[in-house]
Amino acid sequence: MLDYYKNYFPAYLNIPDAIAAVSGETVGFTVPFVEGVNLATVLKSDAVSFEVKIYCLKKIGQILEEFKNYACHDPIKGFLLE
Repeated sequence: MLDYYKNYFPAYLNIPDAIAAVSGETVGFTVPFVEGVNLATVLKSDAVSFEVKIYCLKKIGQILEEFKNYACHDPIKGFLLE
């Protein structure tokens, strides 16, 4: 369904592009490669300032709010965060 509705979501959202199967059993999916460091690494690092960590967490909150707004609009009403 994410693929079906992908044009409604922001470009920064990485929609899975294929299903991964082993011996005919679905084991996951693939997504496009994204260069960078994940949030867990940033939050655990002593080399990253608290200001940067707080900024990252606030950005995550903004993204979640944005998705909450998507869930209120047709045709994907109720699709997210319910």
